[in-house]
Amino acid sequence: MQQSITPDTVMQTEWLEIQEAQQQPANFRPLYDRYYKSVYEFVYRRTGDKELSGDLCAQVFLKALEHLGNYTFKGVPFSSWLFRIASNEVAQHYRNTQKMRVVSVEEIDL
Repeated sequence: MQQSITPDTVMQTEWLEIQEAQQQPANFRPLYDRYYKSVYEFVYRRTGDKELSGDLCAQVFLKALEHLGNYTFKGVPFSSWLFRIASNEVAQHYRNTQKMRVVSVEEIDL
């Protein structure tokens, strides 16, 4: 008899992977491999720029790895946490680029 895969068993497996990665950062790789594409697509839909999306995605996973020790399972997929980090990174990028906005002297009405 074949064992069925349910959302609960998937989340349990994921939680075990997270705990392993919390103990040994090199074990983060399976989580990175599983979620990179979906996080990249999430960021790309918000930026429309492939290079920028790759850069922001790298920041997302770097922050996730840096703060993995603070992650606690709350009954929702790990991807929700990653998407929140991604959303924050995109917002921060746009806040930073707004501050650096350059206005031409010709555009100013005196």
